[in-house]
Amino acid sequence: MIGNCGTACRFRCRLHPAFRHQRISRNLLIDLDTQLRVEPCEEVCEAICEVDWHINETTIVTPDLIITCREDEENVLTKRPDFAAEILSPSTRQKDLVAKRELYASEGVPFYLILDPEDQSALLLELGHDGAYREIPPEAKFDLHPGSQVQLKVAPLFA
Repeated sequence: MIGNCGTACRFRCRLHPAFRHQRISRNLLIDLDTQLRVEPCEEVCEAICEVDWHINETTIVTPDLIITCREDEENVLTKRPDFAAEILSPSTRQKDLVAKRELYASEGVPFYLILDPEDQSALLLELGHDGAYREIPPEAKFDLHPGSQVQLKVAPLFA
C-alpha cells in the first residue's frame, strides 16, 4: 500500500502491516520454513515473506507469504508460487478475499491460504482442474508437489 507520510514530508512511502499482522506472518513463516527443512524434497522449496511477484509488465502483487519450489533466474519472482498466503486487514480484506483469489486462481497458484486475525480463522483453498479454488480443511496435509507435504496448525499462527 502506498500512502502519504503526512504534511511534513512530501514523499510517498509504503505502509507496513501492523504488529499483529507481522506476528502472524512470522509464525507462518517459521512453521512452513521448519516443515520444508525437516523433509527436504528434490525441488528447492522455500517460504518467503513480502516478495514482489511480477506476473507481467503491468501486474505486480506482494503476497504476505509465498512458497516457491523452483529457483527464478531473475532477481525478481516471475514464476507463479506454489503457495500464497494473505493475512486480512481492514484495508485489504475485500482485495484479498475477491480480487487476489481470482488473480491467483487465474495464474494457477495451487494453494491459497487466507488468515483472518479478527476471528483467528484460516481458509485454505486448493486449485481444482477446472481452474477454480475449493476449500480444504486448513489443518489437512497437502502436497506442494510429490515429495513435499505440508500441514498447518492454525491456533499457533495467532499466538
